[in-house]
Amino acid sequence: MSAVGTQKKILVVDDNEIVIKTISLKLQGAGYQVLTAMDGSTAVSIARKDAPDLILLDLSFPPDVGGVPWDGFRIMEWFHRLDNTK
Repeated sequence: MSAVGTQKKILVVDDNEIVIKTISLKLQGAGYQVLTAMDGSTAVSIARKDAPDLILLDLSFPPDVGGVPWDGFRIMEWFHRLDNTK
């Protein structure tokens, strides 16, 4: 396992907490630093702040409470707009 400062960062984005926990445990066991988000706005915020090396993104999300559909494709569009996630 590499030192914390040199670990590759992986952002896992899914609306299912069990999926996030399962994937996170596997990736952490393999030596990766894991960042998680359960919705689009959190995922974009984390990506801006932490510049992950890889993003694992679920494509199917339920509509947000406010009615804005943050499906995986919309989240991908936002990632393409950010310099560190293109």
